[in-house]
Amino acid sequence: NAKNDEPEYLTLAQASKFLQVSQPTLRNWDRNGTLKAFRLGSRKAMRYKKADLIKFIEKQTSISVNSDIIETQTTNEG
Repeated sequence: NAKNDEPEYLTLAQASKFLQVSQPTLRNWDRNGTLKAFRLGSRKAMRYKKADLIKFIEKQTSISVNSDIIETQTTNEG
C-alpha cells in the first residue's frame, strides 16, 4: 500500500496527496481547526502526523456512512 510508505510526519504537499485535497484546503482546515498541522522549526513549517490523517479519514468515512443510513431510513419511513 503506497500510503504505508509515507513517513510518520508528512509535509503539506505529502498530506495533500495523501488526503487527495488541495494544499489551500489543508491550510484552511488548519486555520479553522478542522485538521490541525504541527509547526516545526523557526520557519514554522507545517507537518501532519500520518496517524492523525488516517483518523481524520476514518472519521469522515464514518460521518458519510452514518449520513447515508439516516437518509435511507428517512426515505423509507415516508
